[in-house]
Amino acid sequence: MVNKIIFSILTSIFWVAICSLQAAYAVSVPAGRPKVEVVFCLDTTGSMSGLIEGAKQKIWSIANQIMKGKPAPRISIGLVGYRDKGDAYVTKTFPLTDDIDAVYGNLVSFKAEGGGDSPEHVNKALDEAVHSMRWSNDRTTLKIIFLVGDCPPHTDYSDGYDYKAICREAATDNIVINTVQCGSVPETTPFWQEIAKLSEGRYACIQQDGGMRVVATPFDTGLARLNRELEGTIVAYGSASVRSKAAARTELASKMEASSAAERALYKADSEITADYDLVDKHHTNAVEVETLGVSELPEDLRGMDAWELKQYLEKKQEQRETIKKEIDKLSAQRNLYLKEKPAENTAVASFESVVGETIKTEAARYGIEY
Repeated sequence: MVNKIIFSILTSIFWVAICSLQAAYAVSVPAGRPKVEVVFCLDTTGSMSGLIEGAKQKIWSIANQIMKGKPAPRISIGLVGYRDKGDAYVTKTFPLTDDIDAVYGNLVSFKAEGGGDSPEHVNKALDEAVHSMRWSNDRTTLKIIFLVGDCPPHTDYSDGYDYKAICREAATDNIVINTVQCGSVPETTPFWQEIAKLSEGRYACIQQDGGMRVVATPFDTGLARLNRELEGTIVAYGSASVRSKAAARTELASKMEASSAAERALYKADSEITADYDLVDKHHTNAVEVETLGVSELPEDLRGMDAWELKQYLEKKQEQRETIKKEIDKLSAQRNLYLKEKPAENTAVASFESVVGETIKTEAARYGIEY
């Protein structure tokens, strides 16, 4: 009888412990659309030119991959470019933002230069990624860093940056660091594996150039045209500097390769807003009352309109936008079918894009996002 009582008590203790562990590692699934925050921490020295150029072409494709989750998550992306002491800069940081046009523009500003020696200042780059980004405070947001490079960190600097401590702090803040080694420098591998392990992330090794291949389709030209037409429905309002920024982004979008422009069109068609400075969006969602706008906030060709005329103009732009988005959806379906039927090339070779996609897919499942 005594043995049965002891066995019963021990069993109860065992199941309480199991439940406690499950609770500790469970992630609360948020109501509504979940959030995914991703920071790419990129070595921008000369040896990384292939990866950097590939990332510029693939950022819209990566954003689209993340958007395909169910429920579709809200995405924010940040960037940290890093080199070493003695180069043009040690780190160059761009904060988390849901404006993927801004992310693309920041990526375009990265040039693969400098370096020529090994190692690099990986420690400071990780510190920037973990501590300088305005990460969400809640534990229901998926927070991921991708450390991408080909050289190991300096261990001979006494400047206070220690990747081991930084990784532990990241894990405490629910930030997962995944490492992507480009190329096969043997000295890099143990560091990249340790960093991933310390911060509960994953390690992957890819080709030096990132292994990214652009797959052209017969529908890219049409989608690129629709991308330009969709951009033409934007009515930039606000200060002169805001409108200047809008003009610069429109010009940058017009210079994209057809495949990148196609991916951008797909992303924009699925987005809730077209641009944060777009008066068409603001009027459509009742976020701004046109009567409250000053004349100087409007584009010059609209300043002679009264409130009623301006509303009519914006509503017509919204109708044009909806028509364009339907055309994008139609071509998108045809493009997806084409890509599905097209024989895959080099599927056995991991690429930067595939590693990012698979990693996010795996991590997102813990947050109730399915792919």
